[in-house]
Amino acid sequence: PVNDGPPAILEPIISSQGTIDDIRIVNAGSGYSISKPPTITIEGFLEGVSHVTAEAVPRLELYVGGITVVNGGDSYGVDQDVKVMIQTPEETGGMKNGIPATAIANLKYKPRGKRSGGLPPESISQQLTQLLPDNMVPVIDNATGAYSVEIPFDHVSSSWLPAKVSRCGGALDPVFGPRGCSPVEREKTLDVTAYGKFAISGALCAAISHAALTPLEVIKTKAQTDPTRVLGEIISSTFKQGIRELYRGTGPTAVGFFVGGSMGFGFTELFRRLIAESAGPAYSEQFSVPIVISASIGAVILSCIGVVPFEATRIKMQSGESSGGFIATLQEIGKESGLVGYYEGLNAILFKEIPFALCKFAVFDAVCQFIYDRYPAARESLFSALLVSVIGGAISGAISAVVSHPADTVLTSLYSEEGTGATSEEDLDKGDVVGAMREKIASGGLGSLFVGVGPRVFFAAALLGSEFLLYDYLKVLLQVSPDDLGQYLDALRNIK
Repeated sequence: PVNDGPPAILEPIISSQGTIDDIRIVNAGSGYSISKPPTITIEGFLEGVSHVTAEAVPRLELYVGGITVVNGGDSYGVDQDVKVMIQTPEETGGMKNGIPATAIANLKYKPRGKRSGGLPPESISQQLTQLLPDNMVPVIDNATGAYSVEIPFDHVSSSWLPAKVSRCGGALDPVFGPRGCSPVEREKTLDVTAYGKFAISGALCAAISHAALTPLEVIKTKAQTDPTRVLGEIISSTFKQGIRELYRGTGPTAVGFFVGGSMGFGFTELFRRLIAESAGPAYSEQFSVPIVISASIGAVILSCIGVVPFEATRIKMQSGESSGGFIATLQEIGKESGLVGYYEGLNAILFKEIPFALCKFAVFDAVCQFIYDRYPAARESLFSALLVSVIGGAISGAISAVVSHPADTVLTSLYSEEGTGATSEEDLDKGDVVGAMREKIASGGLGSLFVGVGPRVFFAAALLGSEFLLYDYLKVLLQVSPDDLGQYLDALRNIK
């Protein structure tokens, strides 16, 4: 041996004819070199007998001591073992019963260099480019300022790819193209505590917003109960009577909408999830607007039952039919008409609140989604998200006010002695809202149903703008915002 190892010991196996059939390895030895292979000398012939010297060539046994990577390839997954296939000893000319070597590749992150096309180093798009194969490099289009990736497949038609926006109307990612309709996400399972927080948020936002805007409600109510007066005259005389008159009816307004807001927002959140869960993921995505409408109808019916007694009290106080305070007026209605007196306007308020609530939630969701589709970054900060809520709330408030104003006019007439002269007392007593509207149109024309619509549009826009602002902010404080309740697939977890 080259390295002073023990020499190999061999034993020939001789047949009966005197030939060597095989050689048995008694001890393989060690320290031999493949560059200087050993030789085998065979001796032991009988003297005086003719013979032929046998020949043998040693064959060194090798094992795989290392692997040289010729081409490291690309795009292997980091969460799995990559096995290396090695030929068997027999395939390389070795022993038939030799033990094949096994190996597992050691994966490393490959530096990308400038393949990101000059994207900002800390940007999400730059991180996403690490997922691209090496033959796909984003290139900037100086005309549009956006990055694009050339698809290296001949069978993909460019006409198949969307040009400017995704199928959902969303903006394009500068590298990966159309943004999906939604991330891979799901909402956490909500318990009673979460719905309680929705109800508290709704109660506070409704009570605070309505109470703060009481002066607008006072002016609108006076305009509806006395349509012969000019709006400017009503505003002037109300302001002359001082702060107390401007905020007359604040008590029943705040209490009523604390109750109504808790039920309206709380049950809407509950019903929309129950309906969506029953419909399944596919239908809930496809019919999101009808689901919101259905949920708001159920919620507004329940909330109106809680609001009506306080709404009756507010109208009597603001129209001037009662000179007492909140509790005195509430008791006055009970003494005059009993329990029925509180709910004789239920039909009218349902006729007003159902279309108002339908527009309120449906238009709000549509406006906010429209803004987020075109400006996805608006979701990234609390300020911008709340600004979107204000805009969505203001637009939904203005539309809701116009749609529900005729019923609001009838409701005001129901609780105001001055207003009842414009409608049939019999219709009002029966709760026939349609009949009362006909009476008003007959006596004052179609315009009589829209008396005071200007202040109410301004009032509703300010109301819902502030209401949704407070509601979304309170949900953040109480940790029931979409970010708190959402669970998202983190596709960038393994990017280094």
